[in-house]
Amino acid sequence: MDRVRRVAGILLQLVDVVEALVAEAVGTGLGLEGIEGRVQGAVQRAAAGIMEVVLEGVDHRLMLERGRGLTVVGKRSRTLLTSFGELQVTRRLYRGEGGQGFFLLDRALKVGARGRVSRRLLGLAVELGCAMPFRQAARALGWMAPALSPMGVWKALREAGEACREEMAGRRRRVFEEGELSSGVRRVRELKVEADSVAVRLQRSEDRWGELKLVVAYEGREKVGGERSERYALKNRWVAAAVATGDAMWEEAGVQFGDRWALDQVDKVWVGGDGAAWVKGGLKWFPRSAFVLDRFHLRRRLLEAVGQDPELHHWVSVALAANSLPQTLEVLRAAARVRQGKARKNVEGLMAYLAANWDGIAGLPARGLTGAIEGQVYHQISRRMKRNGARWSLAGADRMARLLAARANGELDRYLHRPLPVPQTAARPVPLAAAVGANPEELWRVGMPALYGPAAGQLWVKVLRE
Repeated sequence: MDRVRRVAGILLQLVDVVEALVAEAVGTGLGLEGIEGRVQGAVQRAAAGIMEVVLEGVDHRLMLERGRGLTVVGKRSRTLLTSFGELQVTRRLYRGEGGQGFFLLDRALKVGARGRVSRRLLGLAVELGCAMPFRQAARALGWMAPALSPMGVWKALREAGEACREEMAGRRRRVFEEGELSSGVRRVRELKVEADSVAVRLQRSEDRWGELKLVVAYEGREKVGGERSERYALKNRWVAAAVATGDAMWEEAGVQFGDRWALDQVDKVWVGGDGAAWVKGGLKWFPRSAFVLDRFHLRRRLLEAVGQDPELHHWVSVALAANSLPQTLEVLRAAARVRQGKARKNVEGLMAYLAANWDGIAGLPARGLTGAIEGQVYHQISRRMKRNGARWSLAGADRMARLLAARANGELDRYLHRPLPVPQTAARPVPLAAAVGANPEELWRVGMPALYGPAAGQLWVKVLRE
């Protein structure tokens, strides 16, 4: 009955807000924006009050249904930040037969002792952080819910990214070390797999640039938007991305693709890319595969080397269309003999590039052509990670790349609302000697979040680091 009275009181407060707003809007000319903001604030406060009533009711029910051996020793309050406001939750503290203290409500809600922000609010932060810089995400979040700081948004993405990385590491271990079979059952005749590297600016590193890798698999292209539409999309696309070596990236991509398609039943796998050694290394991971040189990169190399000479560009294109490497090289050798300096080096570089990747140009059917990777690089990675001024640590770039891939695959939600690990009993203090052991240097193996977060470039952080 007490819960009913409290909820009724909250609703009556909303009625008072409505009446006050009506009078104020007529008397002072309060505009739509002002009314909207006041209503949103009132509704959020009411929702927060109802949430407190619900949680206290859950705590009371848990007290009535508790098992034997649990004694209520008091109540403690804690603050939770949710998507509609800050909550002050009072819950009962229990002590078991072993003397450990814990809260049944915290266990039921799957929140840790230090988890102040709700998983739903963290999920909103991750969604926004995958689309815009952390500072902008925090500002945008403030329009919808109590604002997190840019550091709070960064921490939310770090946690989700680590969950994604750990899941993939476990999947790779089970496949390549424990021999677990892939679970993919989708059967197709052909599968297109394209790969490329993406350079991103680094911070706190001796290197100015870091490299992450993107691998995309799809079954072909299909028209979207109706019969009159001229738009096409990749059919059943799947994206994998990480900061990794070539072999490690193909392992991750192979595991993910194997969980989706029955790879041993695919008649042909076309591996497309710019001709980089790590891209061609993907051929060994797929049965019945062949390499296709990406047309975008081929055109770009042609324009860089002979684009200033329309006649030479024409004859090289004719030789390429004839699938004749000797004819193509002969045309380029003749052009190199009459050029000097950089122009000659560009032509010679094109000759070497074509000779090294001729297996990806000649003798392949039209259906084997790929060419989607550049668009995928832009839409899935570059649009977020290569903004003006964007800089990343290697670990941060890896986490963001994995989250962007999960977002493209429609799986980002899997890493947003994972429950925090909750200990079954309260942790007892560990003696310092036991924690340190025989090596006192372990005391100094600590970190300071400010040195690695979004504010790492500010002057006060630089001074602190020094």
